[in-house]
Amino acid sequence: MNAVDVLRFAMRHPLNRARPLAAAWRVLRWQMLTRLRPGVRTVPFVDGAVLRVARGMTGATGNVYCGLHEYADMAFMLHWLREDEWFVDVGANVGSWTVLAAAACRARVLALEPDAAARAALQANLRANAIEDRVEVLACAAAAVAGERWFSLGDDTTNRLLDAAAGPRATVVHAEALDALLAGRVPALLKVDVEGAETEVFDGARRLLADGAPQAMVVEFGGPGGAALLRRLREAGFQPCTYEPADRCISVVDAAEPGGNVLLLRDPQAARARVATAPRRFIHATGGWL
Repeated sequence: MNAVDVLRFAMRHPLNRARPLAAAWRVLRWQMLTRLRPGVRTVPFVDGAVLRVARGMTGATGNVYCGLHEYADMAFMLHWLREDEWFVDVGANVGSWTVLAAAACRARVLALEPDAAARAALQANLRANAIEDRVEVLACAAAAVAGERWFSLGDDTTNRLLDAAAGPRATVVHAEALDALLAGRVPALLKVDVEGAETEVFDGARRLLADGAPQAMVVEFGGPGGAALLRRLREAGFQPCTYEPADRCISVVDAAEPGGNVLLLRDPQAARARVATAPRRFIHATGGWL
């Protein structure tokens, strides 16, 4: 995004619509501060959680501007997860979702992040929130089968598995099937953000889907075969849904098309009852409750 697009995104974000000028000031203030004094800053996040953010961390800075960068999906997680349940974060990056799950919800997390730089930032976020005992970080990618794979470098939140080497902007990482990595854990929520490799992730998660878990998933559809994967997940018992955090409304989307994040639920009616009883969360950036 260029500067105008960032401002537009922040001012139109659902958590900022009531105070768009305050959102614009947060963007401009962050841009000025990080240019004058580069480095990592620790900012309040949700409830008592904090997030360590530096200039160039695209997804994390969205939380600085808007409170919850991926508004509906992050809010669903905050309202869905319960203490000591398992959240599996496939493509954890610097850990925004992992911090919300482990620090705000007090869930347990299995976080997969093959990129060394992102993983170091993730682990720094765990230390900043004193949640190392709640999170297991694995230095690998989720794929159809175990083995060594090429992985891109230097693309921030869009690093991804590659079919072949790409010069100095690629490295070799270990990949493993998600079924093997779970080792008996039953996730209450699975998030998959792997920049186009989502079909591979589920090719390695056949046992997980067949066993009837998890009850909820947030999957980013970005690669080829998205429509086929969505049909496959429907056949496994998931229904595409939307979530409106302000009134905690879950709606089934009968004609969902893959693209971006999709919320998938096995039992939307039970999910409605569950999110209705979740505690309210304080979003520090916007100063409001959700």
